[in-house]
Amino acid sequence: EIYAITRKHLNTCEMDDIGESFANLNVLQALLFLLRYEIMASQLTRAWMTLGRAIRLASVLNLQKLDSSVPAHENVPGLHVVLPLTADPVLLEERRRAFWCLFILETYVKTRSGMPCQLGQPSSQTEGFWDGYFSLTKLIEEHSRKMDPHLAHDAACRDPIALTTQLSLRAVEISFHAAAADKGKKQGFSLLMIAQNELSCKAAAESILETVKTVWASQKVERNLFTLQATFTAWPIAVAINTLVKSTMETQRHPTPQVIHDLRQLCTVLEHVEKDGNHWRVFTADAQAEVQKWALSLEGDM
Repeated sequence: EIYAITRKHLNTCEMDDIGESFANLNVLQALLFLLRYEIMASQLTRAWMTLGRAIRLASVLNLQKLDSSVPAHENVPGLHVVLPLTADPVLLEERRRAFWCLFILETYVKTRSGMPCQLGQPSSQTEGFWDGYFSLTKLIEEHSRKMDPHLAHDAACRDPIALTTQLSLRAVEISFHAAAADKGKKQGFSLLMIAQNELSCKAAAESILETVKTVWASQKVERNLFTLQATFTAWPIAVAINTLVKSTMETQRHPTPQVIHDLRQLCTVLEHVEKDGNHWRVFTADAQAEVQKWALSLEGDM
């Protein structure tokens, strides 16, 4: 009911003939809350439509240029709306956080849908694959050192943002190391280089596993940080499951009881945060079937 009322009020604001309602950060913030709700409810079509509205409004408000002076000729009359001028650092930070919240939510929807981002820098679309790969590797190393206190396992037990950051960062590492391994195979690179990237994928997946095990053991099942973050933790957990199952299968040996136990725990947590039939459950369906087969084989041997 609250969701329906919010959408109704937003539509009313957009019907304002004068357009004064747009000169208010609250409208964008309301769209962000709607967007998060739709993502959490796995309503991807609605989320994509709401995301478009939020991105357009952020552009109308020139939030992407908040910390740079916008020449007068770049403000198109009848299109751009100027927020009230302020030197209050609290209000300025609120505007920055609204923009970066939008950026994060767009990135998540892009991950789910495969649709291109609209808030990204043009330069990120033009550099070569390997230039981008090494640049991203360096950036992650540099910023990981800065975020070191937030990347400790015990921090993830207390702070939902630390939990999501840890899991998502490792999932990003898996994604670009896997892409590098695939690219290397296509371009005929050395087997050593390909193997190093595959080992990096496995190491990142094992880091996700350790974080999940630590946090899961410290939480109450009915109400915990995984429930709070829900689908935002589902993506890295799903990526870790697929990566670890693939790595295990490539050894061509039956996994140890500990490996099977760990994989089953990851599957259990994924089931806790993502409903059956939803995207990340489907994404891991084949891997989960393998885990189930290994588990049944282990029980038969006991």
